[in-house]
Amino acid sequence: MKTRRPSRRMLGRALSSSLGLSLRNAALIALPLGTLATLAAGCNAGPDGSLAQNPLADGQPFVAISRTSGAGSTTGIRQQALSADTAMIGGDGDFFLAVNKKELGQRWFLSAYMKQAFPGAVSYGAARQLGTKVVTFKVQNGKLHVFLADDLSHDSDTFDPTILIEAYPLVTGSSAFNALPGAEGYVLFDPAAGLNHFNAVSDDFFQTDGKPDVFTVELSFLQRFRPIADGVTYEQVLTGFSDRPDPNAGGGGEVNPYRTTATLGIGLRRYGEGAGYQPFKLPTPADSLKMPEYFFRSEPKRVIDTGKTAQTATKWNIYQGMPQRTITWVISDKVDAVQADPRWKDIDIYGALKKGVENWNAVFNFGYNVLQARKGTVNDSFADDDTNYLIFDQDPSYGAAFADWRQNPNTGEIRGASVYYNALWLDVADQIFTDDPPKVKAGKTVPQPRPQIRRIVWEPLQQDPLCMMWAPTFRPGDKRPAPGPGVSMTKKEKVEEYLTHVALHEVGHTLGLRHNFKGSLVPPSSSVMEYVYDPDAIQRSMPGSYDFAAIKLLYGLSTDRPKDPFCTDDGVASDPDCTPYDATATPLTSFAGPRYKKLIEDVLKGTYDFTDDYASYTAYYDDRINALLKYVRATGVPFDVHLTAWNLAFVEIATPLDAGKVAMYPTWAPTADLLTRFLLTRLFLDPASSRGDITNDPPLGDTTLEQLVLTETVVDLVNQYKVRSYATRRVCVDVLKKLQSSAAYDALKQARARISAGAAGLTGAELAQTNDLLARIDKATAPYFNN
Repeated sequence: MKTRRPSRRMLGRALSSSLGLSLRNAALIALPLGTLATLAAGCNAGPDGSLAQNPLADGQPFVAISRTSGAGSTTGIRQQALSADTAMIGGDGDFFLAVNKKELGQRWFLSAYMKQAFPGAVSYGAARQLGTKVVTFKVQNGKLHVFLADDLSHDSDTFDPTILIEAYPLVTGSSAFNALPGAEGYVLFDPAAGLNHFNAVSDDFFQTDGKPDVFTVELSFLQRFRPIADGVTYEQVLTGFSDRPDPNAGGGGEVNPYRTTATLGIGLRRYGEGAGYQPFKLPTPADSLKMPEYFFRSEPKRVIDTGKTAQTATKWNIYQGMPQRTITWVISDKVDAVQADPRWKDIDIYGALKKGVENWNAVFNFGYNVLQARKGTVNDSFADDDTNYLIFDQDPSYGAAFADWRQNPNTGEIRGASVYYNALWLDVADQIFTDDPPKVKAGKTVPQPRPQIRRIVWEPLQQDPLCMMWAPTFRPGDKRPAPGPGVSMTKKEKVEEYLTHVALHEVGHTLGLRHNFKGSLVPPSSSVMEYVYDPDAIQRSMPGSYDFAAIKLLYGLSTDRPKDPFCTDDGVASDPDCTPYDATATPLTSFAGPRYKKLIEDVLKGTYDFTDDYASYTAYYDDRINALLKYVRATGVPFDVHLTAWNLAFVEIATPLDAGKVAMYPTWAPTADLLTRFLLTRLFLDPASSRGDITNDPPLGDTTLEQLVLTETVVDLVNQYKVRSYATRRVCVDVLKKLQSSAAYDALKQARARISAGAAGLTGAELAQTNDLLARIDKATAPYFNN
């Protein structure tokens, strides 16, 4: 799920296995340097005198070599002096890497994943992919240089740049290493001492001059070397300093505001493309209207000698008739610790998450499970490049779930994926749902502030999560308890279905689907890729009709496009029906309108004090007000949409006011005045940051809409019904000035004449206010037009 983002501190990323990727290498074996002299002396020798189980002699692409006092020196850095670690097999200790000289110039996937970040953990960027590059290696100037080797930057047969992205110092002077048979065919280097150029990037919470922080690595070492079938993975532990302080320092246990510590999962895997993989060609950006953006796009690839780029959809190597293959997801064993809480003894947490992965098999219908889930063990790591992992964090404090993937940048083929999830969703479901019949929970929901993430990115690798799905406690929203007609569930069933729904949404992103924020127009939703209104989400724990059609199109199982309504993230700023967390087939009149009306009636009756509450409940009020006003702002919609939305907004507060309600509620008239001023300001004068998803002024090219605005503002400006304050009347002047139309100019001049004519009998403060109002009109009209 994408969404705009929160901010604290973050660092790396890694990747995982490729479905259908050719596996051309035998296992790689980590070799402790402390044992090399013994091996060279003939221990473990075969009958012919050759060394047994020597990965160097066997010609493996990468070999881990333990750092010891005899390991030699690293060019350009201090010599390491570590004791020999004879338990190093498997790469648990610190090590160098030896690369087979035959692999220099060959293409490899280089990927990184942020496994750990301190301070802040997930709030500072842990559990996120950094991305994948295709690279080659070359020895030059005493270093092992890393070059980009993808197909993205080749402009023409004349211009095919050499792009250098990293350099690792060589390790020299190890007589023990050099004495080992096969060592002459290898280059020994230190991955922990590369250029390690990182930048700290953040959202507007941290930006001061639009430039990222520079993050300098001070200390670094390697651990957890793992040979895998097509390469090697390991972890890099590092600590360093940003050149600007973290304003949240001290709250996460790190007292030094400049320092961050992190663990990156690194993958080096032989380049390959899945056998039988067929890219899904997408129109160029200029021709994007030819097909809606159902799917994520691969990175733009230059079409050689044309000056153009092309993109394909991002997807797995899944196709009809393929050899039986299964994409395995590991679900964190930490789920057991949460399950042990007595509160959840009746909730099958693991089973609900497992369904969130495996319920997608209904779309493929291959006769076997294309996707399957298993519970992880202590030997599994979510940073491992050959593992698809659903992280289930016991700590509920991070307010979102999100998805990441690893892909071949040349083709868009997904090679692995991960999802972050935590126990907060379980807590939220427990609060929202009850056994049927549901209990109505009244009152306002005050959202918690979203964490401000500051993340550190490795310059060659930068990637954002596919989706950031915020839990209800981090977004404003009512808790509508009733499921749809004919649905009856126990609380246990609702909680489990809700957990499944969130996992299903995130796994759907890793299959290649973007959001569909019009899913709710086919209630409860045609798509799990909608941000479904939470009480309806329990009815969408299987893919919907849109999801079936979109997946079948993407994976070549059908040539038909989805017929259900569709829009994605880029439509939220222009289409009022393209809205997360709404409901019903007619959201203006059946969802946004009723929610707004309930709010306004409570405020008018004095149930809530709008003036006192607004500072505390800004998100609560803005959510309901902006959700309605965006139908007034929207361009390209029929006039009756503007008319309906305008009337819903002003029905209780437009003059003349309902005399019975004014008499019954002492707060009604003054609050109606306050709300009128607030709505006019929000529609025309407030900054874009306060206006919600759609930020433009109402489109007054629609002359009938302009007439509605003129009627309301002129009646209020002249205070025809004697219920508007001078503050509201001044806002009316500002709005009419903002309209910049001949009709608004004429309205201001006529209103001035009426106000001036009525000022003859005024005295004291009222006369002073009226004269001030007349002066404001004079200033607005002399001149009136800005250009």
